[in-house]
Amino acid sequence: MLGLPGNYKDIADEDERARLRAQVEKSIVLWAYETNTKRTNPVLHEIFDLPQGRTRKETVAFSTNTWDDDIIPFRQCLIPVARHWDEMNNKVACPINVTDEELKTHDREGEGWNEQADFWDALRGFAERDGWTSNENYERALETFAELRELGLRDLTGDERAHFQKQTR
Repeated sequence: MLGLPGNYKDIADEDERARLRAQVEKSIVLWAYETNTKRTNPVLHEIFDLPQGRTRKETVAFSTNTWDDDIIPFRQCLIPVARHWDEMNNKVACPINVTDEELKTHDREGEGWNEQADFWDALRGFAERDGWTSNENYERALETFAELRELGLRDLTGDERAHFQKQTR
């Protein structure tokens, strides 16, 4: 649990003081939650303390995205699972073996993933990854994606252009 720094009263910047207070408040809430959970629900507390808990949670969460052809984040989760398997389960051999070549392929395939994720993040609230948009934004979204399609078709050639054309019909 965090506490305010000794020089807190001397800090003149009110934004910095507010940031520090918020950080301390969050740590107190987390401490209270964990303490109460340990007392009232020890099984849940034990789950929170599993080795590599975040790695496990993200792997399960990202596995659902594979249905949407979004394998890169899931694969990114499997790499630390393989690396830290002995911390999670030392009774069974790791079922995942990631070779150096597979790591290189993953890095190469993932190069454009962040840019694609940034693109969809920029559109959040206007249009979603699955194509949903509100009635108010529909016409503008249609125009925007038609323009993006034309830009893509103008810049691509060969198989890449044919694939893009098929995917954006």
